[in-house]
Amino acid sequence: MDERLGALAGLGNLGSAGDLDRLLAWRGDPNPEIRAQVGHALRRLDLPPARAALEELLADDESDVAIRALLTLAELGVAADEAERLITRIEARRISPRTYGVLFNLFSSWLAREPALDDAGRRGLLAIGESTEDPLLRARAQRLAAS
Repeated sequence: MDERLGALAGLGNLGSAGDLDRLLAWRGDPNPEIRAQVGHALRRLDLPPARAALEELLADDESDVAIRALLTLAELGVAADEAERLITRIEARRISPRTYGVLFNLFSSWLAREPALDDAGRRGLLAIGESTEDPLLRARAQRLAAS
């Protein structure tokens, strides 16, 4: 096991803003496990630079890194402007299709529960439906968006 994974886990558990620069320095590491761990370690740092780093990790070529960043953003709570950027990423196909299941769950959780994000949730589901190659996911996303 890479010792850096343990160090990142420890820093993430502490959640200290003083460690933010140290965490962000690893987001460009060549090892995708390190980048994914950075995404997880940022879960207790609800700060603009941490959120920006998570959005950057969404574009990672390794889908596991993008999924981890997305899960962390969901855990922190997605703001309306972030929701719009997520939808734009889907429409432009600048996010791994492997994230669509997580995005489906995120967008559908907003419907009727998050009034400020209800419209974004519907548009996100439609974007998934238009972008996915999975016919079952497409049908579910389109049906839920229309309900």
